[in-house]
Amino acid sequence: MKSIIIYIIMGLTILTAQDAAGQYKLSGVDVLYTFVTRAENTLTVTDAYGLGATVPVATIPAAVPFTTKAMQLTDAELGAIGINLNITLNVGGSGALAEGSFYPDVNTITDENGNCVTIQQVLPVTDEFTYTSMGNMMASVPMVHPGVNVLGLPGISSHAGTQMGGFSLSSSQTFENFPMFPAHPELCPPDAYCDDDEDTNTPNVVCDTANCFPFTVGDIDESGTLESYPDVNQLGIPEYVPGGAPLTGLTAGYFLKRGLNTDELTSVHPGNTEPDFILEWHGIDGADAYLGFGDDEEVDEDGDGTWFDRIVGIPGITATYMNPACGFNMPIYGDVSATFDAMGLGSCVDYVDAAASAYLMDPQLATWGNFMTANAAQFNGCLTAGGDMAYCADTYPAWLADDSDHDFNGVDGRLTMNFDIPCVGIIEAREVVAEFVAMGENAGCMEANACNYDPAATISGYTCIYGVNDVLDAEGSPSGNQSPCYTEGECDYGCDVLSTEKFIMTDRYSLDSIYPNPFNPNTTIAFTMPVAGYVELKVYDIIGRELVSLKDEYTLAGTHSVSWNASSYPSGVYIVKMGSGTFSKIQKIVLMK
Repeated sequence: MKSIIIYIIMGLTILTAQDAAGQYKLSGVDVLYTFVTRAENTLTVTDAYGLGATVPVATIPAAVPFTTKAMQLTDAELGAIGINLNITLNVGGSGALAEGSFYPDVNTITDENGNCVTIQQVLPVTDEFTYTSMGNMMASVPMVHPGVNVLGLPGISSHAGTQMGGFSLSSSQTFENFPMFPAHPELCPPDAYCDDDEDTNTPNVVCDTANCFPFTVGDIDESGTLESYPDVNQLGIPEYVPGGAPLTGLTAGYFLKRGLNTDELTSVHPGNTEPDFILEWHGIDGADAYLGFGDDEEVDEDGDGTWFDRIVGIPGITATYMNPACGFNMPIYGDVSATFDAMGLGSCVDYVDAAASAYLMDPQLATWGNFMTANAAQFNGCLTAGGDMAYCADTYPAWLADDSDHDFNGVDGRLTMNFDIPCVGIIEAREVVAEFVAMGENAGCMEANACNYDPAATISGYTCIYGVNDVLDAEGSPSGNQSPCYTEGECDYGCDVLSTEKFIMTDRYSLDSIYPNPFNPNTTIAFTMPVAGYVELKVYDIIGRELVSLKDEYTLAGTHSVSWNASSYPSGVYIVKMGSGTFSKIQKIVLMK
């Protein structure tokens, strides 16, 4: 799959000198991904003890924008994770990514456990492409920035309502194609189109909607009616777009250049390097972007029978974290704050976040205190096996006992339910704001120990990219832990691959999941770093004594995992604590032997 985070269609070629021409270095990004489901997905949880209790907890409908993910990186943060783009835009309309550029290659795969894992590698990249630019594009149309993304939803751009230039890109092996003049795309594969104009000989009309996907924003005007394209709601937009119909939003490339179509440019990140050039684009998977399929366009990698193959994993779902003093050692799935407030137990609620291991509450489990317990699981198993209520109650009366006042002890009690991480087939919409600083002819890096050292360079700082060293353990052997080469000396790993850590891009620190939990004796702890830095990951007993330090070192940005073998410790509740800078978070785990 093409590596960049962008989409758009072919633009109109302007046979003049390109006014966006120059040499630029990436200095900041603000990206919002919106994931639209291709099919309905049922989310489930399964007990952690092998009792066979799997329960559906939520359904994600098809064709809806079910979640978003942001990526916001300053100049310093880009340098810290090894991303560096040196772009040349020539006046004749050709462009190139210069030697010394590094960019992330992102892929989502299914691991041996059936879980979706996003892998990013920061790789060296060079490329050539074609572009067109028109600094007064919006003024000439005329139009202003619409302030919405390609789906027609409110966008992240700070330039809504203003006029910008137009920018198109094509023929790149790294970037996606996108047009200068805005267009309404469809969610269709390439073979859905045919040619309606013998003079153009270009497929440009949707003729086969069989493998096109619909999109809906729901009844957002609350009229009680879902207006389908071409009808519009009270806000002037269709609420349901059938497969093959054009989306409400636009795909396009826009730009601002200091001294050309603006006098002042400000970074979207307070305190960040002031940009000289801002490029913004909007896109979505499909034929126009030529994105959304897997590594091979001819292979149906996700097995859904369509050209689209992009998948995303959902690492956890909403859960309420509870006060241990109230007897809860795990979170509870869902936001149950109102429920506990109504019971006069609001003080038992700590906060609401996400979790991959938690208790399950359901009013249908009232016999067992509204919790999924061992007795509840076994009684419902009897019903599922074909027994009626009377038979199961008469045959297994002990299973009707309320065992919700304690955690599972091997016989009865509240069950910890693990989230079954799904691979959700999606169509990805993207809104990207990329900031650049102008560079001179000898721009680059003048530091001899950097990967992109150039003896003719006149610039250093965050234009310089470094490899990584493998930190040795106490016995002098490679530990597998990496640290950046910020001092002189050769890097063990060189500069070919700066990071091979598995991660999902994020804008915050988090202690993501501990799985399995309860466990015996091994468990894996996942945590996320939005930027590189030192991180501590330690395990304490229930009275606060430090037992083991799992990680205490410089760590690259991304989602990482550490395993803990607790075979030498007794059964009980333990505390995992993650700390990095001013961030700190704890999570309880249960060792059950």
